[in-house]
Amino acid sequence: MNRGIEVKLDMKRHLRVTADALAAYERVTGRQLLAKATMSNLSLRDVVVIVWALLLHEDETLKIDDVGDMIKPLTNMKELIYKVAEAWDIYIRELG
Repeated sequence: MNRGIEVKLDMKRHLRVTADALAAYERVTGRQLLAKATMSNLSLRDVVVIVWALLLHEDETLKIDDVGDMIKPLTNMKELIYKVAEAWDIYIRELG
């Protein structure tokens, strides 16, 4: 099983796209992450919610605001977005 893509936030964590993660994003935002319109119009808040949703498989008690505090736009945002894309690619390949 795919454990996820390692990322350093407050500690070493693993981003993993799952059906539960996609559903969590939708519950919070009211938007479907799989929709092109959503993916072409992401805000910083969306990025925080996506990262939160992709971390839930490791820590179900994690709060969105906790994740927001972990992300440092000037130091780890670019790497984090790259890692989210990497986790997404793995999910798409697993769907086969």
